[in-house]
Amino acid sequence: MAVHTTAILKRWSCQNRELPPVSQVKALHIYDFDNTLFMSPLPNPKLWTGPTVGYLQTEDFFVNGGWWHDQHILEATGQGIEMEEARAWDGWWNEQIVLDTE
Repeated sequence: MAVHTTAILKRWSCQNRELPPVSQVKALHIYDFDNTLFMSPLPNPKLWTGPTVGYLQTEDFFVNGGWWHDQHILEATGQGIEMEEARAWDGWWNEQIVLDTE
């Protein structure tokens, strides 16, 4: 019989408090960032062919892990990282999903 603990969850938790014991956990919600919580930009299909758009999103395309893992993509989003961070990326969040995470 498997023993379940919250040890691994503590590594990923954003909570600043102790997690409840396993016996009290009723549901576990896991949210993806790109295009779930945040409206991440996609490769522009007007600039790239369909197969290239798909290839850009693979983990093997960029040295650091593809479109979704390259921080430069996010840094160039909207008006640029300096302005967007100052505005807390206003308008880029899927507000309904963000509310669901609270």
